[in-house]
Amino acid sequence: MKIGVILAGGKSSRFKSNLPKGLHKIDGKTIVDRLIDCLKLSDINKIYIVVNNDNYIFYKNIKGVEFLFQGDLFGTGGAFYSMNGLFDNDDEIIVVEKEYGVSSQESNGENMISLIEKETGAKTFCVHRLDTQTTGVMVYAKNKESAAHLSKIVASGEMHKEYLAVCHGKTPEYSEMVDLLYHDRLKNKSFVVDKKRNGTKVAKLELWTQGEGKYKEKELSLVKILLHTGRTHQIRAQLSSRGNPLYGDGKYGAKDNDKIALHCYKLGFLHPNGKYMSFVSIPDGGVWGALGKLLLSE
Repeated sequence: MKIGVILAGGKSSRFKSNLPKGLHKIDGKTIVDRLIDCLKLSDINKIYIVVNNDNYIFYKNIKGVEFLFQGDLFGTGGAFYSMNGLFDNDDEIIVVEKEYGVSSQESNGENMISLIEKETGAKTFCVHRLDTQTTGVMVYAKNKESAAHLSKIVASGEMHKEYLAVCHGKTPEYSEMVDLLYHDRLKNKSFVVDKKRNGTKVAKLELWTQGEGKYKEKELSLVKILLHTGRTHQIRAQLSSRGNPLYGDGKYGAKDNDKIALHCYKLGFLHPNGKYMSFVSIPDGGVWGALGKLLLSE
């Protein structure tokens, strides 16, 4: 049997709810319809459209195809999955994907709060952070009550955060890393230390190796990380201390002149309305594109 697979397009705007690009019309016919016609001419027996919770509503009425959910493909169950920057936007919260090089909150230049407020017109409150060089899923509150609720969840360690990272060398199949971490504010750098002293904090994470690959002639490992504590530069410092600096992370020993490969790909928390919500984002492009096939092994 010959199978054809179409990846449903994301929305054309970063935050606004416009039609997915795949449903834009050219000469009266959508891009997806044209792809279906081409597949049928190629003697394809069965056609699948890969959708997510965000865009399924737009594609569900297309005839003669079957649907695969990206959450099923990547083993994320019922989690919301998006690649267009916006995951959820209601009266209490907004969940977005932070881009590389953009600060999580107030800074001298452009930051996530200013971007969100510009697009939505809503007052936005930061309740947790990602490093400027880290990409991935973030939740922001839209009023003080929701901010207090989410901040309490973050402080108690009840916000579920999982990361994907690409690092140099080979990593163990599974590892639980518990270290004492000291952050030097003047250098803005964290160090794994042997003894307690003023300013040291316990840092804990779990790591699962997803696979190994090469990019630009360098031997790399793709890892999934469950973060139990949220220390400054925690993942970067703990992996570097074991001889596995993140790809692109010159501050912690890598020699690459590239973006740091660290992405918060899964975020779960209790919504202010009492419902547990989970959101997933799979990175792409650059080193992620080169090792992307390994994501299917989760």
